[in-house]
Amino acid sequence: MLVHLRSHDDIMPKTTVARASPPPKTVLDLVRRFAQHQETYKQQGYNETQVRREFIDPLFEALGWDVDNRAGHAEAYKDVIHEDAIKIGGSTKAPDYCFRIGGVRKFFVEAKKPAVPVKDDPGPAYQLRRYAWTAKLPLAIVTDFEEFAVYDCRIRPKPTDKPSVARVKYITYDEYAERWGEIAAIFSKEAILQGSFDKYAESNRRKRGTAEVDTEFLKEIERWRELLARNIALRNSDLSVRDLNYAVSKTIDRLIFLRMCEDRGVETYAQLLALVNGPRVYERLVAVFRNADDRYNSGLFYFREEKDRADSPDELTPNLIIDDGVLKDIIKGLYYPECPYEFSVLPAEILGQVYEQFLGKVIRLTKGHRAVVEEKPEVRKAGGVYYTPTYIVDYIVKHTVAKLLEGRTVKWIARDKRKKANTPRLDRPLRVLDPACGSGSFLLGAYECLLRWYVDFYTTNDPASWAKRKNPPIHEVSSPAPSTKPNQGRKEAAHDPNQSRKEPVRYRLTIAERKRILLDHIHGVDIDAQAVEVTKLSLLLKVLEGASQQTLDNQLRLFHERALPDLAANIKCGNSLIGPDFYDNQQMDMFDEEERYRINVFDWETEFPHVFDQSPKRKRGVPTPSGAKPVAHALVTDQQPVAHAPGSDPSGGFDAVIGNPPYVDIKALPNGDVRYLFSTYQTANNRVNLFAAFVESSLEIVNASCFRFAMIVPTALLAQSSYRALRHLVVTRYEVSNLARLPNESFGSAAGEVKVDTVIVVIRSRRSEDPVVNIVGYTGYERISEIRPDTAYVHGTIHQNRWSRNPDCVWSINTTDAHELILAKCQRHALPLDDCTEICLGLTPYDKYKGHTPQQIQQRVFHAVDKKDDSFKPLLAGNDVHRYYIHWNEQKWISYGPWLGAPREQRFFTERRILVKQIIDWTAKRIWASITDEELYNTQNAFNLLCKRPYTLDFILGILNSRLMTFYHRKRFLDEFKMRFQKVLIKDCRRFPIRRLELSDGAERSRHDRLVTLLNDGILR
Repeated sequence: MLVHLRSHDDIMPKTTVARASPPPKTVLDLVRRFAQHQETYKQQGYNETQVRREFIDPLFEALGWDVDNRAGHAEAYKDVIHEDAIKIGGSTKAPDYCFRIGGVRKFFVEAKKPAVPVKDDPGPAYQLRRYAWTAKLPLAIVTDFEEFAVYDCRIRPKPTDKPSVARVKYITYDEYAERWGEIAAIFSKEAILQGSFDKYAESNRRKRGTAEVDTEFLKEIERWRELLARNIALRNSDLSVRDLNYAVSKTIDRLIFLRMCEDRGVETYAQLLALVNGPRVYERLVAVFRNADDRYNSGLFYFREEKDRADSPDELTPNLIIDDGVLKDIIKGLYYPECPYEFSVLPAEILGQVYEQFLGKVIRLTKGHRAVVEEKPEVRKAGGVYYTPTYIVDYIVKHTVAKLLEGRTVKWIARDKRKKANTPRLDRPLRVLDPACGSGSFLLGAYECLLRWYVDFYTTNDPASWAKRKNPPIHEVSSPAPSTKPNQGRKEAAHDPNQSRKEPVRYRLTIAERKRILLDHIHGVDIDAQAVEVTKLSLLLKVLEGASQQTLDNQLRLFHERALPDLAANIKCGNSLIGPDFYDNQQMDMFDEEERYRINVFDWETEFPHVFDQSPKRKRGVPTPSGAKPVAHALVTDQQPVAHAPGSDPSGGFDAVIGNPPYVDIKALPNGDVRYLFSTYQTANNRVNLFAAFVESSLEIVNASCFRFAMIVPTALLAQSSYRALRHLVVTRYEVSNLARLPNESFGSAAGEVKVDTVIVVIRSRRSEDPVVNIVGYTGYERISEIRPDTAYVHGTIHQNRWSRNPDCVWSINTTDAHELILAKCQRHALPLDDCTEICLGLTPYDKYKGHTPQQIQQRVFHAVDKKDDSFKPLLAGNDVHRYYIHWNEQKWISYGPWLGAPREQRFFTERRILVKQIIDWTAKRIWASITDEELYNTQNAFNLLCKRPYTLDFILGILNSRLMTFYHRKRFLDEFKMRFQKVLIKDCRRFPIRRLELSDGAERSRHDRLVTLLNDGILR
């Protein structure tokens, strides 16, 4: 095993871009030239294209950006995207520059000609801020080279804003030389790679007025839900609560989809806004929806029966009555000037994050048929809904889908006799599943990864031939004209030989190919019907990225094929954990329609027949027969070819399973669900969480010959005894490829918002007899935007078989080989503490199973602040137990007797004994123990120890309070990365190693007595 532990000073990379670094000669030349011809450049005839080519392009090239893509990167990986040619929303255009790292947007730049007063004109600033705020980018720049203005784009833009609002930097061209280091430290490519850009943005994150686009958009669509729910319930009194939820969510989804298509140039701009003029708004809106059905063929718009579609058309919403005022209010809010959003740059990922929280509430009908929106019970218990950060999605997709794609090729079937058509496909279709897809963030990430892989493959393998095929998967797109050399003027540029240099031809996937990729590869399941629709919406919007109204019209005209796929066969509504056998041996009349709808049983083989075709039928939770080697244990490689005929697959199952399963205590579920889960999943037990069932269930439906699984789950999986069976199942049958322990409480915008610590677990089919696990571990409460070993507290490798040899199969990630030597030495010639002492938990005051009523428990009837009668005994608080001393607070008493929930034997509270505090000091993570002979009672905030011969309490106390025992506890039993509520568990305490004593041996007696003397003299404390 090789594990690197980093000091906290080394956790974050240090920026090497010097703040006072001098500007390159190129920049000085630009400044000199602009100063010499300033009057000419500021005339109206000198346009924006000229200033971009002659000044702005070379300025950013000096900052390390490949503005003209001289490296020849594929479209998805270019440093800079020039979007000036994309027309959206009538005369509106996209930002002039989008600067990216690895295809991820970092900041926008809006270029203006020098005649425009950047400092004083509010137009350019507002336009840019709308783009960047909607795209959720923290910073953006408006520049005409003469002026360079930086804006904090987390402040919601308003049309009335002055140009100074949200401006955080303003630099003129004659200050470039002096302030170049300041610019480069934030906006150079090197600085962004080193994190300086993110640090600078983060430093202003919480300043007054900032409002993230997802937060604001969530408020907006929640307002729409309130308006629609109340109005639809009022005007349509026969609707059930389920139909009301369906009608409201469908209407919102359709409006958002069409509005985003308008700003992306796919739909006619302002077609929705036109409905505001005149009566019968909803009737005319339904006509727009019906036209969309003819155009898109997605389940989002499906109003009439069609052949080969399993689901039923929507006959409910076209017949609704909705007041004009409600719809006009919502539609106006989608357009300028009331709307601050620029839907052309609103990422599908952001939409998914908004919807993830939107889905945390549901519409309920009162007895008077009035609509009320409230949090779902399970969300209320969990304290809210929090979306999965993008970097987690990226990491999981990178280690599953991307890994499985490595080394593969697209193979063409020249003539398939059954299909009688040329069809591009993988040599084996890669099937990706999220079994709890929610708003679809993981499936969106997987789909994006697949799109990039396909376009990369086509463009690096004779793209012209692919583009000329009968049904081409790619098509050529126009490229912007190349920039001139930085040091050339306008007249020189006209004769520049570089102008004749042709930019490499660019290609994009066709709409038909994007559809095929989605249908071939992406699958999802969720128990929430609204979540399923949101996932479909996000994926459909992704299909349309880069499309135009013309391309969709051509596809419909030439191929008689509508633009979008029907995802009903790919994204399903159902309970991933409960199959039809739930009803075995039960009378169906026990379950009414609503209860069956809640349970929502799901049969994997029936719902995804193309995935499990020709695979043996499986029964959930059935362990491998004794003596039989699990198929998943066969040693394979990620690229092992699997031959199969189209439409059948003898290996069956999903190749990649990804996601973020729900974290729910199984015992909180209805009794019938609990019984089923316990009887079905072999790793389920009384203290397990629902995520564990998702892990086991997912491993049963994978392609056993070669798969990758990755989910983010609570760190409880790593060490808690409740998950020992699951850990053992994984390490004996499969291979843990990666573990990434994230910073504490990574979900939510701040530490403490979501009190759960998480780890990403990547599992694959067994390839080695002694697998090596790649480890990354963060500590503390920092917020990261990327998982990188060099920024982690711990990174390295661990041999998986070491976990197998551990009695509890604990997945320790912070012990080196040197640590293991020390731990082994501690255990040599030692007995467990349980053999040396009698150990007892503190008393339990109340227990409903012992007959205590809720009123007794709530009123704490056995507690008091003074001694009411002889039954009341002094009660210790957790903070009364310290290292080497106990100090009773004299404020708590408890009535001790058989009426308590678990009174324990009284001798553990009256005899001379050791108390071990259960909640440990979180700063040093030290064990705190002390001796007392006073009559003091304690609850389960401490353990009570009485000695067995020949051991003495003083000897045991010295060992328990030693740094060595703290070290042993931290490395053997503790989640060392966790910062709050760390405990000494009684099961672990019982196994602490205590040196075996032979007091008849003079040397042994001498060592024992010396330790006790040092302890009593205070030297060891």
